[in-house]
Amino acid sequence: MKKLVSVVLFCCILLCTLSANAYFVDVDSGAWYAEAVGYVYDNGIMSGVGNDRFSPDTTFSRAMLAQVLYRLEGSPSVDGADPYDDVGETAWYHDAVAWTRDAGIMSGYGNNLFGPDDKITREQLAVVLYRYDSLDDGYDPRILDVFRGGTQVSSWARDAMAWAVDHRLMAGSNSNLMPRKGASRAEVATILMRYLEYDVSLDDEVRDTESYIEVQDGIVRFRYEGDVDKIKARIISGDRLTTYNLENGRDYSYTFPYGPGSYDLVLYENTSGNKYRRVIERAYELGDVENDLSLTSYSSYYPGFYGLELLVDGLWDDGLDDYANVRRLYDWITANVAYDYDRVDDVPSGYMPDLETALYDRKGLCLDYAGLLCTMCRCKGIPAQIVVGYFGDTCHAWSEITIDGGETYADATFGSSSRGGRDKFFDMDEKTYGGYSEDYRF
Repeated sequence: MKKLVSVVLFCCILLCTLSANAYFVDVDSGAWYAEAVGYVYDNGIMSGVGNDRFSPDTTFSRAMLAQVLYRLEGSPSVDGADPYDDVGETAWYHDAVAWTRDAGIMSGYGNNLFGPDDKITREQLAVVLYRYDSLDDGYDPRILDVFRGGTQVSSWARDAMAWAVDHRLMAGSNSNLMPRKGASRAEVATILMRYLEYDVSLDDEVRDTESYIEVQDGIVRFRYEGDVDKIKARIISGDRLTTYNLENGRDYSYTFPYGPGSYDLVLYENTSGNKYRRVIERAYELGDVENDLSLTSYSSYYPGFYGLELLVDGLWDDGLDDYANVRRLYDWITANVAYDYDRVDDVPSGYMPDLETALYDRKGLCLDYAGLLCTMCRCKGIPAQIVVGYFGDTCHAWSEITIDGGETYADATFGSSSRGGRDKFFDMDEKTYGGYSEDYRF
């Protein structure tokens, strides 16, 4: 049922030109929900409450939500019988409630009661939309763990809330999910707009899954599709090269590790033993502008890692400068991620940062610490690179972050494990950084 509604609404979106404050006196054009209010009104999904008012802060009721979904479905005919004891035949929401019950989208409380005037909480709203949705497109249940209110989500709503968050329908406020808070009319309008526009974009963006090497905005993207399980990619510049191990059928994105200049980009498949043959080869000339994009692209380390964006948004304080905010990110990592001693002696060749384990399991190796800090910085457009080399005689990784044109070196690994070392290993002074030697960066 969802896709048909989305196609119709996509056509309507192209015709919408008026802003919400052209209809409602209580919706300022600069309000965070103004676009959503205009969207739901223009598309006949929600209306005002009378007297040219939308009442954006009023809590949405169960009857209102049933009516909205019923409209989206085209107001189909229903059995005339009263669906619940507290839903009379003359109630404006009678048919809508009957339809949601018959479709298995909303249910009553027991004792044949629906509670039409009861508020709809954010987690209840997620459950209803989850049931209404007809797309089996997956979600990561661990994404709730990045919210301060993640543990407050009711057990019966966790799957639906994870789905809603992972699909960017809900984001909370200041990293607080507030699952049991009543959803306001402004919030519902915004969530419905995101939900319907999400499906339109999903239908329109079908990616070719053949093997490829492509470059966009300073990011190299590799993908291999074939019958071989051992695949490698190389980024080569003169006598310098970086090798990555890839998996069949997955997309990988990397920065150019050596700055502006000439590169050879090569995708290999294994033939036997340690022998490989070239599948695709491409030459590329990286300019200064693309190099700058490469250093600030968040997707280069982990494309679409939305859980990390949510965490960074909750930690970032717009009242502070970039240096202070980067320090907040560093402090969160050093306080919350533990060194994974169980994996340190069994690191595979070509190991890349495992940001999911670092974020959700709160443990990692030096590359994970460095990658996590760099990716968090890039979420906010702060240029950052993972630096790989040595601390003394030990192979190690740390972060180089460009703040206000200057280079700040941070070692979150040592910052998390050294007693009193958190300050020492952020914006390291010349004496401290003298013990490091760089091999390559990405």
